[in-house]
Amino acid sequence: MKILGIDTSTSVATVALATEDQIIAEMSLNDKRTHSQKLMGIIDALLKHNHISIKDLDAIAVGVGPGSFTGLRIGVTTAKGLAHGGNIPVIEVSSLKALTENVMMDCGICAMMDARRDTVFVDYKNMHFEADQLHIDEVIDQCGEEEKVVFVGDGAYKHKAHIEERLGNRAYFAPVHLSQVRGGSICTLAFQQMVHKKYDDVQVSYLRKSQAEREYDDKQS
Repeated sequence: MKILGIDTSTSVATVALATEDQIIAEMSLNDKRTHSQKLMGIIDALLKHNHISIKDLDAIAVGVGPGSFTGLRIGVTTAKGLAHGGNIPVIEVSSLKALTENVMMDCGICAMMDARRDTVFVDYKNMHFEADQLHIDEVIDQCGEEEKVVFVGDGAYKHKAHIEERLGNRAYFAPVHLSQVRGGSICTLAFQQMVHKKYDDVQVSYLRKSQAEREYDDKQS
């Protein structure tokens, strides 16, 4: 089986082509162009280079956030459009859980996406907490009993100094190349869901409101 994995939850546009046991190709771009300017170019390049068409795919997986309104809308709309044309299913994947998949260690793993105003969207691996939007100090308090925690994601790097001050040498940080969502991790989680037949209607988790919504709220305040 082959899956195309897409994520546009942050400024990074990432796409991967994978089978159950192999990442065939993966490409990420983190430049100033918008997702609408670069996403289809990445997808087209990966498919053409590997002589694969949309109809050769068994599913398309897409990261559904949390993330920016515009980025997620572009990613989800693109995935749905391609899947409809190929008559194949779309599998929604948590972008945060994809971040935790980047780190394979037998310890606490805390993925964090910056949600502004000292809050982060957080998900945990190997820890007994649920995903949520929390103040950074609440996250640190929850991690305080762990002997070792690996932090991953842009939220982790934004608050790195504060985390190190609170947790000392119990806090570790994933390297930069693992601290952004990767298309390969989106594919990995999608294959796990395919095994259990978890095909859902795509529900997007927006981290920030759209520009129009923010302007409307400003006028009402």
